[in-house]
Amino acid sequence: MTTKTKKRSFARRLIDRSPKWAKKRHAPDNIPYKISGRRIYIIPTRFGFIFALAVFALLLGSMNYSNGLAFLLTFILTAVGFVSMHLTNSNLSNIYVEPMLNEAVFAGENALLQLRLWHKDTDRPEIAITHKLALSNHAHCCVDEYGSIASVHMQTSQRGYLEIDHYMLSTRFPMNMFFAWTVVLQPLRCIVYPEPSDEAPEIFGQSTQSESNKSSNRPGQDDFAGLREYQWQDSPQHIAWKSYASQDKLLVKQFSESVSKTSVFDIDELSSGNLETRLSQLCRLILDAEDKQQNYGLKLGDIIIPTNQGDKHKHNCLAALASYKLEPSIGNKS
Repeated sequence: MTTKTKKRSFARRLIDRSPKWAKKRHAPDNIPYKISGRRIYIIPTRFGFIFALAVFALLLGSMNYSNGLAFLLTFILTAVGFVSMHLTNSNLSNIYVEPMLNEAVFAGENALLQLRLWHKDTDRPEIAITHKLALSNHAHCCVDEYGSIASVHMQTSQRGYLEIDHYMLSTRFPMNMFFAWTVVLQPLRCIVYPEPSDEAPEIFGQSTQSESNKSSNRPGQDDFAGLREYQWQDSPQHIAWKSYASQDKLLVKQFSESVSKTSVFDIDELSSGNLETRLSQLCRLILDAEDKQQNYGLKLGDIIIPTNQGDKHKHNCLAALASYKLEPSIGNKS
């Protein structure tokens, strides 16, 4: 193993251990949280080490030959290094961060954990957000007074609440000679629905099909259903005057609205498969019923969700499936 590899490995070990060290020293951060200069760590990059060695070699040459111009160049390059270190540190300082509400995903999909960053004064370019379990650590954003959205891509494998209790913000701006980072102790979370099964179970699938076909009509105000003879209690507003002019007979317009049978999906009625299999089947039933705009409810033991439809109702049902008989969090917090 070469010297450069050892230095890089030491830096990586130092960065990976910083979250544990930060958790021991600091309590969870407020929302929103303003990054303090006391929480920023900074080390030279590999390019920074090479630059420092070059300046040191130039200093030795200047001293050996007593060359005034060489001394001047050495001091200028040294000043550039110190200024770069200061700018890298200040690029991360005083940024405000807060987590956002994240969209739920199904198990097996990639979750997008987002946060908002902003700064009240100057723009802060090249800010990266990282986590050791993230699928990609190459996302950068420019932080300004209007706010920017950064995200952590996480892979999901099971239902529940995916949560990470910290993340790191880092920067190498402006000259890539120093790497500055900070550990933000804020949770990022999202709901992970069960993975829907490929097909709905027959016990519900057949009944839902028949109920859909048996949908009936009742008097209402939605759809035109035809004409009938006028009766004394009918409203004059519903009289078909055009038909009266042609047939010399009073007819009344009829309207109707469709009435669909409702279904209550009960986990106890699914006897085949383990718990996760039955939850996946219920997830498929809910998605199919929502696509058909049918009213449906859910029964999970003592948990009963009344029949309804719509995006909010679908989320409530799927969230109940996600949290059924599970601990509050499934995320890896290390």
